[in-house]
Amino acid sequence: MNVRLKEIVESVNKVVHRSVQQESVSKFLNSHLYRPYQTIRQNDIIPKLNNLGRRPEQVFFSWMRGHVFTNYFIKALGIIFVVDPSQIAVIGDDDLKTPETFKKTPKADLEIPMKTGRRLRAYP
Repeated sequence: MNVRLKEIVESVNKVVHRSVQQESVSKFLNSHLYRPYQTIRQNDIIPKLNNLGRRPEQVFFSWMRGHVFTNYFIKALGIIFVVDPSQIAVIGDDDLKTPETFKKTPKADLEIPMKTGRRLRAYP
């Protein structure tokens, strides 16, 4: 599954506008795919995953895909909303040591500060 996500990230990085590309795909993958996976694996989370009757591997892949691409496109969101990407806060309840993290919730994953002073909550 991680191999497939790596291939997708590499392919996307080749076709997106250079302003959105990751400067180092390997660093990005280490931070947002491999390290989270190691934490999940060390805590024996994958066998415990079950969301709407789906197999644990499907739940993991779906969550990890969302996690990876939410982080991948933060730079693009910064461009779209004219905000420094470092100001976009990841506010989801992602504790990679508990299976509860992988349940679908109505809570936003990102919070984007707007020029008006308001904050936009994003549900990728």
